[in-house]
Amino acid sequence: MNPLETRVDIDQLLRSAIRRYYEQTFVTVPDLPKREFGYSMERGRKIQTRHVSFKSPKEFNAFLRREAPFYVSYSVALYRTPSAKDFEEAGFLGADWVFEFDMEYITKDDVIYCPKCDKVYHGEELMFSDPSRCPSCGADTVIVRVPDPRRFFVAKRYTNRLIKLLREDFGVKDDEIKVNFSGNRGFHIHVISEEWEGIPPENRDELASYLTADVDPTMIVAEDDAGVFLYSFGIHGRIARHLMSRFPYSVVGDRVYFSIDRNTAIKAVEEALSKVALPIDVHTTTDIHRLIRVPNSIHGSTGLIAKTIEDLEEFNPYKDAVLPIRHTVTARVRYLPEIEWAGEKYGPYENETVELPVTLVLYLTAGVEGRKE
Repeated sequence: MNPLETRVDIDQLLRSAIRRYYEQTFVTVPDLPKREFGYSMERGRKIQTRHVSFKSPKEFNAFLRREAPFYVSYSVALYRTPSAKDFEEAGFLGADWVFEFDMEYITKDDVIYCPKCDKVYHGEELMFSDPSRCPSCGADTVIVRVPDPRRFFVAKRYTNRLIKLLREDFGVKDDEIKVNFSGNRGFHIHVISEEWEGIPPENRDELASYLTADVDPTMIVAEDDAGVFLYSFGIHGRIARHLMSRFPYSVVGDRVYFSIDRNTAIKAVEEALSKVALPIDVHTTTDIHRLIRVPNSIHGSTGLIAKTIEDLEEFNPYKDAVLPIRHTVTARVRYLPEIEWAGEKYGPYENETVELPVTLVLYLTAGVEGRKE
């Protein structure tokens, strides 16, 4: 028995819910005619078809209403001929910058089920081990990530740090930064700016290294006759500013001298790197061929809306990104702790047959079926 079972055809249920959503929602994409699109009609496969383009928002939304794809994504890059299959033929014009934080954390209330030995574990039991393997028999487990807003605490913190850094270190304007929920376990941060579009693709690796603080501490710390110093620019400057609150310092030109020995400085830099590093998905930022989920489209595994976020601190995906569907279905629940979904409380349940919202069943079966972001 799975953690949650229902006789309802989940795929058909989701397809119907998606179609109703797109019939009531007009989805916008900046520079839409210059984008390549990809989509999938199968739950669990994010992209089956790509190299598709649309001439207008009207045509794109007509496609969404007609086909109701489980997933739809668009290119971070802009092209003269976005439907061309060859990159050179497409005619690269520039690209947005996208940063992604996708948190894989297990929370204490998550449910881990072993189909082989029929055991159920709570997240707190396996937080310090591999939850994908049953500790009793070693078989693959099914992880049901219960609706818990605390799951996004760390991702929100990283997102706020990134936005602050983009503003202060790179001068990105507030209206050029868009944040949206990935539809599953993280956030996508888009920088949409004509100035940034023109930055050469090779510079993306440099920015990714700057954000992730991917450097050797021994290469950061320098020394001359005047003492130990760090340069005041680039990643050196980020670390120097962090150390200035800990050690006596003096600024001479583009150098920040610290009144400590080299070994102490190297150790301090190692500690600082772990604190200033932002664990972005580097591939998302550096790959200009990448397709990213269309904001305000549906995530076909969870059934949640990849919603554009206005207030990050207050955002709760299990309330704010739930499809506006009130129907319920009958489900057999092996175990589920007390949860809150769309403002209502459910559970706890153990070996019970209950009525649950369609949207909650869709979300919970994303884990049951082993489907990922």
